[in-house]
Parts: sequence; structure tokens; C-alpha cells
Amino acid sequence: MATSMAAPKHRGRAVALVMLGLSVANVIGVPFATWLGQTAGWRAPYAAAAGLALLTVVLVQISVPHFPGDPAATGRSEAGRFFTNKQVWLTMIAGAIGFGGMFAAYSYIAPIVTGTAGLASGAVPWFVFAFGAGMVVGTWVAGEMARWSVMGSLLTSSLGMVAVLLLFWLVAPAGWWLAPVAFLTTAVASVMVINLQVRLMDVADDAVTLGAAMNHASLNIANALGAFAGGIAIDVWSVREAPLMGAGLAVAGMLVLLWSTSIHRRQA
Repeated sequence: MATSMAAPKHRGRAVALVMLGLSVANVIGVPFATWLGQTAGWRAPYAAAAGLALLTVVLVQISVPHFPGDPAATGRSEAGRFFTNKQVWLTMIAGAIGFGGMFAAYSYIAPIVTGTAGLASGAVPWFVFAFGAGMVVGTWVAGEMARWSVMGSLLTSSLGMVAVLLLFWLVAPAGWWLAPVAFLTTAVASVMVINLQVRLMDVADDAVTLGAAMNHASLNIANALGAFAGGIAIDVWSVREAPLMGAGLAVAGMLVLLWSTSIHRRQA
């Protein structure tokens, strides 16, 4: 919906603005829900979420313009075109693998902070906040970078993800110095997420709605894959090596993107 309301050159910014809402919700909503549950009981956050959902319905009715659907479009024909497109698969695979690198570190932030960094458990929420703030900043930057080049932004953020996860592993024992690295990790990852979304919608042609949805499917796979890879690192070595395993996933995702780029250039 957001991209259909924006000029073609501002598609990335439109996607980033929508995703910025999710990033802000992580920074504000998660701590608020935790506080509400602790002070008013575990049922209270569910009631608050229901109230926000009703408010969302009202705001959609008020602010979102009506766009007529395509009567000739069917789910079967759209899925057939979408899932037989090689570039669609390469983009989703790149997201499922490359973005998984971030989750290899994020999933185990508590034991990394308390074990490897040697900080008290009270420091963990501050690192979670650093992750959330990085998402907000990275999402805004992603919208501006998409105006420059979607593929260039994807390759740049992939390389940046490799670098920042290696830095994460290196700085992990340094206590509070790890906090800015946590911020950078999600900032770079958010640039990747937004541009993956735009890229998938671009290569999906007229199956753009399915392209928007399947990006989140690939990122959910990334969540599971990153946590799984980090768990292997913990089992074989220690929790400090979880980001190192994530860097390996980021390298693999970057190779898939390079493959996609080479095909794109040959077709062009």
C-alpha cells in the first residue's frame, strides 16, 4: 500500500517509513509491555495490545485511501508467476541466510553480556535497547540508501554485516564497549531488511503483494537459522563464538546476492 502511494524513486523510503513503525514499537512497546505486565499482571499487556489493534482499525479507516483490486488476478496465477522466478528465490534465500547472521548474536545477547562481557544481568535491557535503537536508525538510513541503489545497498549492508559481527566477536569481552557494536549490528541489518523488501517487490513483477509477504517469511527462517547456528557454536565452543557463526552466515548470504547480481546484469 505504501509503495503504491509513493513515486517510484521513493519506494524504498515508503517501505522504510512503514518498517520504522515496527522498529519504534520494538524500542517503546517491548519495555512498556514488560513494565505493564510486572505492575498490573500478565493479562494487562494483552488488553493493551487489543486496544491498540482497535485503534489501528480506526486509523486505517480514516487515513488509508481506497485502491480498487484487480478482478482478473487470482492467488493461483500470482503464486505461479512468483514461485517460478529465479530472482525471487535468490532474494529470499539471501535474506534467510544473510539476515540470520544478526540473529546468531541477538538470540544470545543475555549470556554474552553476563558471561563473555562480564556485566551484571541488569545491563541486559540496555543492550536490548541498543539493538532497538539501531533498528530505528538503520531503517531510516535504508530508505535513503534505496534511492541510491537497492542492489548496491544490499551488497554494502551484507559486507557491513560480516564486518560488524566479526567486531562483535572481537569486542565481546570488553564490557560496555560491546553496546555500540550491538547498535551497529541492528543498524546494518535493518538496511539489509528494507532493501530486501524493495528488491523482492521489484523482481516479483505484478505479484508485488506476495513479494511483500514472503520477505517476512524468509526473515522468520533467518530468525530460526541464526539461533540454530549460534546454538551450534555454543555447543562446540562457547557463547562468544555465536556472532562468529553469524558472520559465516552473512558471508553465505552475500555470495547468494552476488549470484543474483550477476544474473541481473546478464539479463540487463
